[in-house]
Amino acid sequence: MHKLMISSLFIISPILSQAIEFSPKEVDEGDKVKFTWPAISNLATDATCYVFGVPGISQVQGMGSTEFTAYNSLSAEMICFDRRTGESLYVDQNELTVNQTNSRLKFVPSKAEPGQDVKLLWNISKNRCDLYGIPNLNQISGKGSYTITADENLNALAYCWNGQEPIDFGASLKTDERPEIKAGFNLEQVNNGESVTFSWTTPNASSCVVTGDINTTGVAGAQTLVVNSPKTVNVTCVNGNGRSSQDYSVNLNESPKPIISASINPKLLRSPGVVRINGQAEHAERCSLKNLNSPSGETKILPPTFGVKYYLKDTGIFKLSCNGQGGESTQYFHVFVGSR
Repeated sequence: MHKLMISSLFIISPILSQAIEFSPKEVDEGDKVKFTWPAISNLATDATCYVFGVPGISQVQGMGSTEFTAYNSLSAEMICFDRRTGESLYVDQNELTVNQTNSRLKFVPSKAEPGQDVKLLWNISKNRCDLYGIPNLNQISGKGSYTITADENLNALAYCWNGQEPIDFGASLKTDERPEIKAGFNLEQVNNGESVTFSWTTPNASSCVVTGDINTTGVAGAQTLVVNSPKTVNVTCVNGNGRSSQDYSVNLNESPKPIISASINPKLLRSPGVVRINGQAEHAERCSLKNLNSPSGETKILPPTFGVKYYLKDTGIFKLSCNGQGGESTQYFHVFVGSR
């Protein structure tokens, strides 16, 4: 099964007693999931909070929850604003992992010798699915099977439509039992002086040697490095079937992350009207601005120094993102439209 990492929480101000949460955090396709958001503890009563990415909810108040059926993995974001100033007070993110049910598509056997005949079996309650990864077979439906000769490792992926949203699930066939190395840095690029963690695991290796900017042994482990130049690590593992070796690298950002200095005016509209957002972003190549509360979801692409007007009929929630060689920086704005 393919799994996603649960994202880390970041809090602009320690105002909530707990984080937004999916329960359970990992489910199979079609299972029920409960999403819970926390109550505001020490924030002024005229704060406004919004939730994005979760079916059936948008603006929330106080502690609450909703239940829904999960078909695909989701990323949820909760943003709270002070309605008096329009400043973002709290941002929280979390992710739900939905495992696509592999029993709908499987190889029998799932491990085979080169040249051995293997059956791909499927049982799919959909009208039709597109299939990828299997020679001479590109569509499947209902219940069936297909025989192939196992000459190499194969990954089959079925892409289906359930009438509401796309669903995909897969199966793997292994003919090569040399060591399988799962490793990497937690970041691809870092700023000078920042730390990265390199981790590795090899479920079917008898021994491993890690060389380069890390020198150690073991079939699994993790080490942290302070990066002041590009780093490269090699992992070489062996077992009774042979040897596997892979290189992994992390690069150094020559430029720092963008520094955003922006403002919105006015921060409160008694009736529909125009607001202006002015700002600049140092070390940025371009910026983008999106009203998260707009049905059209239009995104404006802006230069690093900008001034832009928006006409608002309803309350606006703006997300300003600026990108440069050093990465991405984000700032949020809130404009309340209406009488208090």
